Amino acid sequence: MKKVIKGILIFIAIITILIIGTLTYGYFYVKDCLQGHSTGENIEVTIPQGSSGADAGLILKEKGIIKDPIVFRFAMKKYLKSGRILPGTYTFNPKESVVEIIEKLEKGTISLNLVTIPEGLTLKQISEIFSQKGLCKSSEFIEVTKTNKFTVNGEELKDVEGFLLPNTYDIPKEYTPLQIAEMMIKSFDKKITPIYLEKKSKLPVNLTLKEVVTLASLVEREASVPEERPIIAGVYYNRLKIGMRLECDATIQYALGHQKKELLYSDLEIDSPYNTYKYEGLPPGPIANPGEESLKAVLNPTKHNYYFYVLNGIKNNGTHVFSETAREHEHAVDKYLR
Repeated sequence: MKKVIKGILIFIAIITILIIGTLTYGYFYVKDCLQGHSTGENIEVTIPQGSSGADAGLILKEKGIIKDPIVFRFAMKKYLKSGRILPGTYTFNPKESVVEIIEKLEKGTISLNLVTIPEGLTLKQISEIFSQKGLCKSSEFIEVTKTNKFTVNGEELKDVEGFLLPNTYDIPKEYTPLQIAEMMIKSFDKKITPIYLEKKSKLPVNLTLKEVVTLASLVEREASVPEERPIIAGVYYNRLKIGMRLECDATIQYALGHQKKELLYSDLEIDSPYNTYKYEGLPPGPIANPGEESLKAVLNPTKHNYYFYVLNGIKNNGTHVFSETAREHEHAVDKYLR
């Protein structure tokens, strides 16, 4: 009998040791799995749209962010309060635990991919920025703008030039060229269209939205000092009202297809509808993508009697000297430019 009891006690002891060992191993295994990755470097991971928790676990395991997708799924059941994760591109650092990783996926704390598009660039120049940032090839971006339909103010655009609103955009790396173009055009429609609809009946000259953008592109390329934008816009309005040619140097540069430090008189003879020295009115379309301030300047021009302006070569700070008459302008050219 004693032998039987002794055997039972030994069996119980062995089972107890095995259970304690298993639990201890399991505890440390799970704890180790919950520590996150240990590569020593930040790792960037993209969770696609429509990914489940299981999908995310497999992606994170493949990237070396977590050690065990099964433990990760159990952790999600406990720590994922909303029951869902958000797609996007995330950056994980070595110090983050699996719990912190889950919280980041739930909040959608994605990596910022900020891209700044300066004012006054053409479609081609903007496409080159996206290419440099590794978002898409320049040719791909241009192609989608030519082959897809985009609308502003409920009307289809025949050309997106001028409607790619310059700004600093947070562009997810998984975005397609089409999504990037849509983001910029929607930004224009949201910010500029309401102002145009409010101001269009009060403009000195009746202009369509495209014509406003076209005029703003001239102002963008001509004005270096922000406070002069509405003044220069006013000069062009004054000329448009009396049928006077705009004579904008920036349109000649556009017609030539390249930038020249100084224009020659022979350049002013180029046969192009964009030659505002040769043809009255606005050019056929925008010569660049104007910024928000230039667009607002055209929609809120300064009222004055100026018809001319010349760069102030004495101050050499980008400002201009404005004149009401051709004679005053000629004197200003002699004094400030030559």
